[in-house]
Amino acid sequence: MCDKPNDKSNKIAIVTCGFEGSTLSLALAFLRIGYKVDLYHVDYCSDRRLSKETLELSFRGRVFSVSELQSNGVVGIKRFDAYASKGRFSFYQVETLGYSNKTVKFFITFLTNLFIRRLSQRLLSNNYLFVNVIGQTEWASAFSCVLKNKGCNVFHSLHEICNNHLAEETSLAKPIEKLVQYQVPINVFSRKSFDDLLRLSSISSSKVSMIPFHLFDGYKEFKGKIIQELKGQRDFVLFFGYIQPYKGLDVLYKSVELLQNSDIKIVVAGGGSDVVLESMKTDDRYIVINRWITNSELVELIESCRFVVCPYKSSSQTGITQTVFNFDKPIVASLVPAFETTIDNDKTGILVQVGASDQLASAIDVLYRDEEMYVRMCANVRDIRLSSDKKWEKIASMYVEHYL
Repeated sequence: MCDKPNDKSNKIAIVTCGFEGSTLSLALAFLRIGYKVDLYHVDYCSDRRLSKETLELSFRGRVFSVSELQSNGVVGIKRFDAYASKGRFSFYQVETLGYSNKTVKFFITFLTNLFIRRLSQRLLSNNYLFVNVIGQTEWASAFSCVLKNKGCNVFHSLHEICNNHLAEETSLAKPIEKLVQYQVPINVFSRKSFDDLLRLSSISSSKVSMIPFHLFDGYKEFKGKIIQELKGQRDFVLFFGYIQPYKGLDVLYKSVELLQNSDIKIVVAGGGSDVVLESMKTDDRYIVINRWITNSELVELIESCRFVVCPYKSSSQTGITQTVFNFDKPIVASLVPAFETTIDNDKTGILVQVGASDQLASAIDVLYRDEEMYVRMCANVRDIRLSSDKKWEKIASMYVEHYL
């Protein structure tokens, strides 16, 4: 653990474009180890939703604005109240435009760049010890590069590195290429992302850190909400998240055909699309909730399920484990890097080979029927949850040691 900072020079800034679950937990950890935190939450005016990951905003401002929100009015950061009341935490809602590919691109780009320069000047005037920018977008990358050019101690955190993590031969996404070009220090959250970044770019390993994230404790602020589609169903197997083909719903569908226990109900919840959804919607073994799931609904789903299933075909990192483990539930998942590093096989879940529907069926069946195994795994997950605060404090200290 690093030494406590002195009160005269202990303020840091976090600027995040999405990824609220991990970002808010990190901000809280910095507060617990003695730092002051200004958190800038960046939203694009094309998306006016108030509901974000572990966060329910009370207000959205006009375009190109920065508005301070009080933590006691925002579900998801109410646990910051004690720090905010002492002047140690501030939350700013930033409204911007993204870069456009339309015919008005030049005008929008001009205005966006002007706002980025104005916002960067604001941050520079606060003399933060460091600024951590988080996000995959062109806006986030441009903001980091402007800060770096102006001499700010800035580093950029990335959740994905590859343009297409499904392809064997791939390249860096353009915003990441820009970070490398401007020599902005980069943090990644997994070994696969670390290796990919060094393999696909000319960046020096000294410019890259690999500091992971832990449980998204913001979900503790939300209470479950009745979901009409469930019709009171409990103890189901849950698949949730934005639905895309790489998440393996087709593998799940094949595995359910092989289940020995035909009474097992499968709930699939989330927006997005996959051709297999149509088959699931007409099958009585499934409840399909194919829409945006709010934070309160997600809490209800996880609390009501027996365990979560993730038959992914590819993924370098994920927030699924960090969400589910808040509720002491195990996970059955495929052996992709995202789950290999977050699930302890046969202790906090069961890992199966990618695409192996027979192994997935066997894992679902045994974890559903074997009560002793299930109770033991739930207890192991609970131990992880109970140590989460200390784990996050250790993670925050890693940032301090690396970037100060």
